[in-house]
Amino acid sequence: MIISALYGIMAIITFIQLLMLLVRGGKAQDIYQLLMFVMGLICNVGYLAMSLSESVGEAILCNDLIYLGSLFLPLCVLMTISELTGVKLSKWIIAALLLSNIFVLGLVFSVGYSDVYYSDVQIEKVYGITCLIKTYGPTHNAYTILLLTYVILAVGVVVKALHSERNFTKRTVMSMLLVLIGPCFVYLLERVINCPIELLPFTYIIVLGMYLSIGSRMKMYDMSSSIAGAYEKLEEYGYITFDLKKKLMNCNSMALNIFPELRKTEIDESVKKDDSVFYNEIIRWIDLPDLRDNNEKKIMVDDRFIKCTVRKIHAGMRKKPIGYSVELIDNTKQENYIKLINDYNANLEAEVREKTVHIRAMQESIITGMASMVESRDNSTGGHIRRTSACVKILVDELRLDDRFVESETFLNNVVKAAPMHDLGKIAVDDVILRKPGKFTDEEYEQMKTHSEKGAKIVAEVLREVKDEEFVKIAVNVAHCHHEKWNGTGYPDKLSGIAIPLEARIMALADVFDALVSKRCYKEAYNYDKAFSIIEECLGSHFDPEIGRIFINCRSRLEKLYNELSE
Repeated sequence: MIISALYGIMAIITFIQLLMLLVRGGKAQDIYQLLMFVMGLICNVGYLAMSLSESVGEAILCNDLIYLGSLFLPLCVLMTISELTGVKLSKWIIAALLLSNIFVLGLVFSVGYSDVYYSDVQIEKVYGITCLIKTYGPTHNAYTILLLTYVILAVGVVVKALHSERNFTKRTVMSMLLVLIGPCFVYLLERVINCPIELLPFTYIIVLGMYLSIGSRMKMYDMSSSIAGAYEKLEEYGYITFDLKKKLMNCNSMALNIFPELRKTEIDESVKKDDSVFYNEIIRWIDLPDLRDNNEKKIMVDDRFIKCTVRKIHAGMRKKPIGYSVELIDNTKQENYIKLINDYNANLEAEVREKTVHIRAMQESIITGMASMVESRDNSTGGHIRRTSACVKILVDELRLDDRFVESETFLNNVVKAAPMHDLGKIAVDDVILRKPGKFTDEEYEQMKTHSEKGAKIVAEVLREVKDEEFVKIAVNVAHCHHEKWNGTGYPDKLSGIAIPLEARIMALADVFDALVSKRCYKEAYNYDKAFSIIEECLGSHFDPEIGRIFINCRSRLEKLYNELSE
């Protein structure tokens, strides 16, 4: 009974190991790693039940359970090695392995009904436990051949990866290879020495324990791969991931371009201490004892302004981080724009008397450049600024002909000039939100909504030296209030009715109409009938009803504009 108790302890330990994997992984479980532990538990429960069985039939059922786990555990390990190295197995190989597993499992299940796998089975008490005494049949070597096939494929995957230029964690993959080879070697050893006591339960405990010891590193590597996938299509972003010991886990080509010294560091290798920009600016920064999550700073690398953000990487339910990710954004263009604006403001007062016309043209060029920069960062609004500005001009031209609106020519001209600045606040919105390829969460939408207030501040700052106070006021109102609604449900101040500046009510119609008839990442473009129908339905709720009807009267000119722009 002592050996049965040991088998019981082995089963309990395997169950605890499974729970540890679940706790470490949290919700983001890798299916192959999870199945690996489940199969190990099935095997050890089968060995425990076998040791306590009282009849040949019970022993055969326990044997079936053991084979179920031991057949699919190597497949899970092989698939894990394939994912870690990036060497993908073909669907035909995976399908062949699955069919082979099912075939051998069918042979095992035939025991007791056929003599093809075991020609004879009996039970015998050895050291107080029940052992299944087997006489091997003609097909029993199929299982041995299948195990050797798994070992050969795993070794082949690792060899192929080593001879490629793929970055992968070699030490972890070699450990995983031992997880596969260990049980296979013990099984073959048992067959050679004909040991009556099963050693595989102890082997499973050891290899799964070894896997758990490298599990955090594998989770870190998996997360690095996920980060790589997230940044794959964002060429202007760089990323680097480290473990807690500052060992390199992953990085992309932009990171290598910014810090070429990284090419000398292998995956799983500690970054060497030297006088490089990378070590001094990044590694020493991460080593700071008061480093916070989402900490940011700007550095200069070869005349390039690089915005760096460090984030702590967490796994599962752990509060303690398992590593760090560093995001790199090349902000050179933006910084140059800001420098240009600062230089412009510094010299504006001295030049205003003799170069008023030239300065206004230069000012408008900078504003257009900033607006274009915002538009280039927002992957859902290509051409939005140009189209909305044209829409505003068409609507303003129509308002000039309407006797109910006695606004001055200067006012109407200023509205047209201010239109390109309505979304300048997006320059202050985080790229992760601005470039998100889909609908926002509630939290992300609240952050996006701040662009109107931020835009008003930016416009006021950019135009602070402009003497034309009416134009400045109109531009600020356009940026600040173009998302207010007639019924008071808009943002940021929930203004209603005529409390909303006229210029913002004009901008709102152009802004929404362009959003309706343009394709976005979360919707297709609406046809003109549907777009104008939505505008009409929203008169008196979203839009000023009088200006809205005038806008609808501009339909033919608006359709002509968009048709020409689409050609």
